[in-house]
Order: sequence, then C-alpha cells, then structure tokens
Amino acid sequence: MGVLDTITWVAVDTETTGINPFRHELVEIGAVRFTLQGGISERFQVLIRPKHKFDPKARAVNLITPEEIAKYAIELEEALPAFFAFLRNDLLLFHNAPFDLAFIARSAQKIRIPLPRNKYYDHLYFSRTHFPDRPSHSLRQLKQQLNIDTGQAHRALADAEATALIFLDALHKRAGEITSKKKFARLMGKARRVSNFEIRLPENLDEILKYFSRAIKARQLLKINYRQKTGEPVTATVRVLDFLILNQRLFLKALPYPPKEPTIIPLQDAIIYDPDRGPIQFLSQRHE
Repeated sequence: MGVLDTITWVAVDTETTGINPFRHELVEIGAVRFTLQGGISERFQVLIRPKHKFDPKARAVNLITPEEIAKYAIELEEALPAFFAFLRNDLLLFHNAPFDLAFIARSAQKIRIPLPRNKYYDHLYFSRTHFPDRPSHSLRQLKQQLNIDTGQAHRALADAEATALIFLDALHKRAGEITSKKKFARLMGKARRVSNFEIRLPENLDEILKYFSRAIKARQLLKINYRQKTGEPVTATVRVLDFLILNQRLFLKALPYPPKEPTIIPLQDAIIYDPDRGPIQFLSQRHE
C-alpha cells in the first residue's frame, strides 16, 4: 500500500453573497470525501439562509434564487456545525483556500464556535506550483482542459467535486513519484490548520470595493503607480475590468491604455491618481 492510499481527503467549496467576508455571508457549502483508489465516496451540501441581501454580482455568478433559499436553506447555527462534523479528521482541500476560509472563519466567529483543527491544502497553489504550463488555473478552465463535467459551475457541491476530480487526476499522474511521507510533503507543500487561519484582508475592504466598482461601471481611466513581481515600478493609465482577491491579496484586472492585453495589477503599495480626489493609496502596509 502506497503513502497516498492511506489518506482520506475532503474537498470543500463555498458560495457567498459577495466577496467581502466582513460584510457578506456564506450561502452554500459543498464538500466531497475521496481517496486515491476509491474516488468520491460521500457528499455534503447545505444552503444557508443569509441575514442580508445578495450582492447582485454574486447572485449573477452562482444563480442561487430567492425561491431556492426560501425552500431549502437552513440557519447558519445549524449548517456550520453539521459541516464541521462531516469533516471528521480528514485532510481538506480548497481551490483558493484563503477565500473560502475567510468566510468560514467569520461565520464561526458570528455563532461563537471553534474552527476545526483539520489540516488543509490549497489546490490553486498546488496547480500553479506543479503545472505551471497550464494556460489557466481557474476551476472552470481546468474542468474544460480535463473534460470534467460536475454540473453547474459556481455551485458549491459541483465545484467541490470538480476540485477533487482534478486533484485525483494529478495524484494518479504523480503517484509513482510519491513513495514516502517526505516526498508527499514535498509535493504538497506546507499543510496548515484551519483553526490557525487568520483573516488578513484589510478592514477598509468595503471602501476599496465600492471605489473600484464605480470605476468599472463608469469605464473610467485611472493613472496608477504599482510594482511588478520583480519589484520594478510601473506607471500606467488603465481601465479597470475586475477586482480580484487571491490568497487574501487584492489585485485589479485592467486594460492598459493605449489598449494592449489585460494585465493583473497588485493593489498593495499602488497609488491611484484620482481626477477628483488626487493620489489614493488604499494599502500601504504589507500583509504577510
């Protein structure tokens, strides 16, 4: 029996009413239990009744209807403990773990229950590290690349199942290399405990979201100073296309002007020259 044959995983995905864990809420949790040899053996899915309204952008993505919530949703106080019980002591897998865990952690705080001590890995990090040549690491694109169909995208159970199947495909391809716990740890990277997770998103996230939502809606051109991954400073005029949260860091997807290919701009230490407000620096301290 190989090292991987002894491990049971639970892949987890969530849907939320928006992207700000300080203001928005969990609305759906999906999870699947799986092993390398047995595949998926158990499924968990629950809809959660939110206290506040959906962000229209979130509803447009997950298509969770008010009728569905009215008919099937239960209270967070019932849903979250049931989810934690389903996890047992298994290893957890998330695609973009910090996003899901920020909402899970905030939800646990709200109802005053402790987070589980399960160890977890981030499948997004795993994909980027071990398959750098993939044209995209989004779950939707990975499903297309591997011809995996789990149903409607951006629903928690379907995306949890997709995460498991994509990861299983990778494990089967790499299983021959993993002959010891040391080699397994090298493949997976550092495991972290859910109970130690900290939300490091800025408290002014709502202000930042509102600012760039208005800029996107108005198709406004903004002059921005930022630093590339190499540390090289860049000054560009851009039209913001989207606002992204990856690993609790904030990014803009933007189209440079004159028009070129869209680029990803880290918001950390960036200075936006607003035509009305002047220079704005939303994030001036690094969050490690």
